[in-house]
Amino acid sequence: MSGHSQNSRWEAYHQKLQGRPARPTLRQALELFGQEARPVGADLAVDLGCGAGNDTLALLERGWNVVAVDQDPRAIQGLRASLPPGLQGRLQVQQATFETLEVPHALMFNASYSLPFCDPAAFPGLWAQLMERLLPGGRFAGQFFGERDGWAGRPGMNFHTRAEVEAMCRTLELEHFVEEDEEGPTALGGLKHWHVFHVIGRRPWDNPS
Repeated sequence: MSGHSQNSRWEAYHQKLQGRPARPTLRQALELFGQEARPVGADLAVDLGCGAGNDTLALLERGWNVVAVDQDPRAIQGLRASLPPGLQGRLQVQQATFETLEVPHALMFNASYSLPFCDPAAFPGLWAQLMERLLPGGRFAGQFFGERDGWAGRPGMNFHTRAEVEAMCRTLELEHFVEEDEEGPTALGGLKHWHVFHVIGRRPWDNPS
């Protein structure tokens, strides 16, 4: 697929998702945070692949400071334009790819259907950064694509077995781990086989890493 065609598909995807609720994994993670006291000053969340901005908006509305990351400048521009003025001051944006991103220390990493689009060669380094810079008591929420996913084998994407996902999350206390393996629609109206791991994990306070 040409770069122009790929960009057009991403633009259509973001437009299709505009205004939808935040992803269930993020909503559940926010509910878990709401049941406990956050450390003073630890209120930074990073939305990896912010896209249409629905998850970023949910985080801002819950009082978080947010770094929203996306490689598409139109996604960043659309997010800025859609936010109420009262929330703008707590938003930072980074136009960057996963392969070049410098990950900040944060209490929350949200990656709704985005990490599979990191190049396989760069993914281990990105994941290591996320686990290193997730603050104690912090959470990761997001998805990984499995080896039986209909897109498995696409260039520039990464896919994992259940055992690999469990190994990657070994430093986290898993609070939610659901494997989806079924046919279903895509956001753009097509049909594909989804093999997805939905994950919420918390870094323990005594985690030596």
